Amino acid sequence: MLAVSLSALLVVGMISLTIARAERWRRIGSAGFTYMQVVRPKQPRVFGLGGGQIVMATPASPADRAGLKRGDELVSINGVPITDEAGLRRLDSSVKSGDRVVYRIRRRNEIRDVAIRFDSPMRNGYLLATAVVNGFVALAFIAIGLLVFSRRPGDRRAKVFYAMVTFGAVTLLSATIFALDASNMRGILTGPSSKAIVALPVFVIGFLPLTLHLALIFPHDRPIVRKHPYVIRWVYGMPLTAIFISMVFVGLAIWAQTAGRSSLGRIDRPLDAITIVVSIIGGALIVRLALLRRREGSWRAILSRPFQTIFAAIGFLLALLWACVSLKWKVPAFTIGILAAVLPYLSVLSYPILSCIALYRSHRDAGLEERRQVKWPLWGTLIALISKIVFSIALYGTMFAILFGEQDFGNWSRIAQILQLIPTILYLLIPISFAVAIFKYRLMNIDVIIKKTVAYGILSGLIIVIYLVLVGGLGTMLVHVAGVQNQTMVIASTLVVALLFVPLRNRLQHLVDRNLFRQKYDYPQALRALAAETLTATDLRSFFSFSAELLQQALQNRSVVVFERRQEDLVSSAKIGLPDAILGSVRMDASAAEAIDRPLNPARRHLPESAASALRRVDAALAVPVRSQHVLQAVLAFGSKLSDREFDLEDLEFISSAADQIAVTVDRIRLRRDEEDFEQARAMQQSLLPAAVPKIEGVDLFGTWKPARAVGGDYYDLLRLSDTQLAVCIGDVAGKGMPAALLMSALQAAVRASAAPDVSPAELCERVRRVIVQSLAGGRFVTFFYCTIDTAARRIRYCDAGHNPPVLVRADGRAVRLDRGGPALSRLFSGTAFVGGEEPLLEGDRLVLFTDGVSEARDAEGNDYGEDRLEAFIAANRHSAARELIDRIIDSVSTFSGGRVDDDLTLVAVAVSS
Repeated sequence: MLAVSLSALLVVGMISLTIARAERWRRIGSAGFTYMQVVRPKQPRVFGLGGGQIVMATPASPADRAGLKRGDELVSINGVPITDEAGLRRLDSSVKSGDRVVYRIRRRNEIRDVAIRFDSPMRNGYLLATAVVNGFVALAFIAIGLLVFSRRPGDRRAKVFYAMVTFGAVTLLSATIFALDASNMRGILTGPSSKAIVALPVFVIGFLPLTLHLALIFPHDRPIVRKHPYVIRWVYGMPLTAIFISMVFVGLAIWAQTAGRSSLGRIDRPLDAITIVVSIIGGALIVRLALLRRREGSWRAILSRPFQTIFAAIGFLLALLWACVSLKWKVPAFTIGILAAVLPYLSVLSYPILSCIALYRSHRDAGLEERRQVKWPLWGTLIALISKIVFSIALYGTMFAILFGEQDFGNWSRIAQILQLIPTILYLLIPISFAVAIFKYRLMNIDVIIKKTVAYGILSGLIIVIYLVLVGGLGTMLVHVAGVQNQTMVIASTLVVALLFVPLRNRLQHLVDRNLFRQKYDYPQALRALAAETLTATDLRSFFSFSAELLQQALQNRSVVVFERRQEDLVSSAKIGLPDAILGSVRMDASAAEAIDRPLNPARRHLPESAASALRRVDAALAVPVRSQHVLQAVLAFGSKLSDREFDLEDLEFISSAADQIAVTVDRIRLRRDEEDFEQARAMQQSLLPAAVPKIEGVDLFGTWKPARAVGGDYYDLLRLSDTQLAVCIGDVAGKGMPAALLMSALQAAVRASAAPDVSPAELCERVRRVIVQSLAGGRFVTFFYCTIDTAARRIRYCDAGHNPPVLVRADGRAVRLDRGGPALSRLFSGTAFVGGEEPLLEGDRLVLFTDGVSEARDAEGNDYGEDRLEAFIAANRHSAARELIDRIIDSVSTFSGGRVDDDLTLVAVAVSS
């Protein structure tokens, strides 16, 4: 409220000041021309004109009507020579509107007197048109700013936008009258006008930097702003510097003008004083920045303090300038002076271009919907900027051509005045485009606005004209043919004709409405675009955003929201036409969403409250399920159509086809994501397996892991405990994919942290269970077997925690199952103690550890390979080395199952030698 009040006061103040200046000009009047000021008797000619010669006369002004032309040389004004500055100043203060002033001019060596009656310049048609256009555009700025700010008062972008349009409006309101002040068209005195500088700070400090500021934070902060927040201070630092320099020189000019031309030389004294003061302050700031550099680094110390850095640079340049002047180094002094005065202005003039660059980068880096938002301010700013540049180049280029050609301005001035209004009108594109993008509602879709305001208005107006012509023409013909003269009968006959043509008018209006709101793409083309994206999409969220964008463009409705299935909920994950706040915050139960079994209108169908509430929050007029293999994958919620018509059969067929394509894509992307998950889990599992087999004399070891298509949680490890002891373990984590692989990594870490020569297998299993059980939830479990082999004592100690008991085959073919231990590692049996077992190891023994992927391999009839078959196979091949034995087991299992592997095959073999 405070911001609105302050801006209102600022606008009212500028309007009041403009009215006051207009009233002053109405009172004092103007001749409407300007001439070259005489500075010294012999001054160089500029644009072919010398001192006292008329530069131009405003079209339709008193001077133009009196016949003054460019090149006419003024001799005196009301008898006062133009070289008498004091006399002209007294004359200027006494002449008022309506007074008759006599100008003595020399034209082609002929002296003549021309009488001109001073008149109010506000009667000039161009000035009136400029005032009307500037006032209209300024009020439009304010109205748009208030609309955006009132709708989003807490939005930082809306605040910056409101400040931008307020300063823009003030600049436009002050432009008309201060342009008149700066024109020097009164026709008595010419020279620098201090009043024109009033509008400059508003434009330079306000509108331009605020436009760049908005471009840097719209729709989100650019990376440079996020990384270096002080960039915004630099945006405002350069304009303030430019205004400071301008104020210094204008202040000196005003002082010199007030003191009289004879006092112009006195400018050197205050200028020297200002230079010394600024140089001292700048030097102090340089010393301070140098001290900060040691603590913060050069770049941070300088860049994070833009105002101090800029002022230090100005002080340094002015100190150099003063030194060069003192040493009478003219060229360096001139160069430094130009740099100090021009560089801040050049940087500020680059702001519109930088704004376009920032918007372009935001457009390039944005997502689908944000790109659609950013393109409007990008194009609006570009069009306004380019139009201003093009018209300025054309106008000033023509003006210089005429000046150098010594031609009369004449008709060109009238055309130029009209053309200068076009860029001002196009300035409206900047606030309009930003306002549309800030709102981000497709209710304000710019395409629809154009259609409804331009095409719709033209066609509707044409229908009305046709209707009136038909009614009026046929009514008149009926009256003349029938010869009716009675006024009552004339009115009645006209009404009869009007009523007869009402259905025709309505039919034509319906055709216009239907064609104005037709699809941007026909439905087959939209489906082809969706199918093409289906083949290339890799990210589900991006695909949903693309689909929402495409469907909204095709249907021309107000909004589209995609509710994506996540576990037991359907969550809003993509949208178009609604605020960002709905993403992730609007959800419905998957069980409640099952009631959406076909495309339906939520308002006409009773739905569970969870689904009905979510659809109400997004203003859904149509809800469509996306199913894959009878599983609800997503729900599409469509807002009402922009034409306010119901979704017809053709719309529903298109939407159903689109939903089928979306379902196919969801399946493909999720399958690919699962495959990527499996690949990551497989890589992690592979990294956890032992990289090398430990070497222990008297023992031959080998282990292998053959992954299936679906990654499980198989695990084995071989650990050297001492020169004569090693540990062998194997495990199987319930589940598949990345969760199983992560749990397996925790299992490995627990085993390696607990394994030691003096830790028994039962004790190790207990320690591992205490660690692993904290990561188990939802009934999950881990089977595990751990044993230690002591070649010196010739024994094996073990503990089996619910795993497939390993097979120990003796040299004589007898098999022993190592099944002593306890339950699997789980929360359910966490209180059950483990019992260890021990067996002697003899020369020729073969120990095989395996997972259920071996014993549960199936043949074509569904029969398991089985542990008995495995035990017999090991016994038959008990003379094989460890690696050879494993290879033969894998070949046997593969032959049995016909090469089809449904689970990982993990095996460890131990062969005992002498």
